[in-house]
Amino acid sequence: GQGAETQVLCGVYAFDVPGARHPALRVLPELVHIPAKKTRGRPELAETIAGLTREHDRADLGQSLVVSRLLDVLFVQLLRAWVDDQPAGGAGWLGALRDSLVAAALSRLHEDLAAPWDVATLAAKLGTSRPTLARRFVAEVGLSPLAYLTQARMHEAARLARETDRPLTEIAEAVGYTSVSAFNRAFHREHGTPPGAFRKQGAAHGRREAGDDTPAAPSVIE
Repeated sequence: GQGAETQVLCGVYAFDVPGARHPALRVLPELVHIPAKKTRGRPELAETIAGLTREHDRADLGQSLVVSRLLDVLFVQLLRAWVDDQPAGGAGWLGALRDSLVAAALSRLHEDLAAPWDVATLAAKLGTSRPTLARRFVAEVGLSPLAYLTQARMHEAARLARETDRPLTEIAEAVGYTSVSAFNRAFHREHGTPPGAFRKQGAAHGRREAGDDTPAAPSVIE
């Protein structure tokens, strides 16, 4: 055509636990579009894209490493731009990090997912009142602290089920469940399948990628 030349850069992120969505990913739309006019106040975006283009077009020592790191930087910068364009509470977990109290609460929960948390205990750790924490947490995250904690626990449980050989009883304890049946119910509600079946699906997926069709060993807990 007669228009200006356009260069398209493409990159892919593969999520580490198929079928288990991180809380940050839950709030993102299917397509995150940052219009050019929204980037004018963010020169760092143009600089990162220019650097990525230069590295992509040259065959030099450490090129793949530099491109990978620049993609990470660009990903974070794009998320920042998207979060800043959302109304209060519209960016969920990502936007919540701008609220110092909610960010501190999230940090505490993730530091010890297995702790027997309740909202009063969490508020006391942060030096605030239970109603204040609950109100600000729901306003920013869109979930109560304990509902968010359950999601975070189930995400970690899914990761451990897929990436380790630890017995499911140990995984349940690692994410704060002393009752295996309660853990199984919570896992099924979050992921739509029991933890044992979830682990088998992950093993089958890995074997397909490796070209191995050997049946998986049975799990102890369903």
